[in-house]
Amino acid sequence: HALSDGFVSFSLVSNRVVIQRIIQEVTEMTKLNMPLLSPREVAELFGVSTGTLRSWRERGDGPAFLKVGKLVKYEKTDLEVWLAATNEHRDDLGG
Repeated sequence: HALSDGFVSFSLVSNRVVIQRIIQEVTEMTKLNMPLLSPREVAELFGVSTGTLRSWRERGDGPAFLKVGKLVKYEKTDLEVWLAATNEHRDDLGG
């Protein structure tokens, strides 16, 4: 199962190393008690474009997010939950 947005594609069933690295980085951020993350920060962390994140939000495919006025923000715990679910989904598909 792959999600794509324009020229950027992010496969949920490939590259276990990338997913594990992201989980590790998000876990480290949680330990440091970092504030809410912007779409730009999450896109950089995940290696996707902000347009991909926007597409995921519109389709309900990505991590949970908060709206603060017009701003979109992500909580670290929501990123961890989404990544864990993504990892489980990939494993269910034999990845």
